[in-house]
Amino acid sequence: EQIYDEFFSQGDLEKSMGTAPIEMMDREKASIPDLQVQFITNLVLPLFTNLAKLFPVANCLVDSIKRNREIWHASIPIFHKYSEQGIKGMDILLEPNTEEEILTAYRLQCSPN
Repeated sequence: EQIYDEFFSQGDLEKSMGTAPIEMMDREKASIPDLQVQFITNLVLPLFTNLAKLFPVANCLVDSIKRNREIWHASIPIFHKYSEQGIKGMDILLEPNTEEEILTAYRLQCSPN
């Protein structure tokens, strides 16, 4: 939460100076789940995959990181739904049913058809 507060504050400052912030720092355009999936895919997963090569006991961490990425991926349509209702960014995570909706979507994504 704090990192997004920082990103969005930076974006607000840039807007007030007449500059267009990059999308990840624009509270009106940023998609938190997409940013999380990108961050996990491009930084966290490669880092821990290499760590697990050195320390095989860390393989369980790689599995957890992959599951976390899948959950964030399952949350993308839910975030879009809330955005269409006018609820944006971190406020979506504060909605009372968000967590259960995301976990339900994740379970459905993982269950065989």
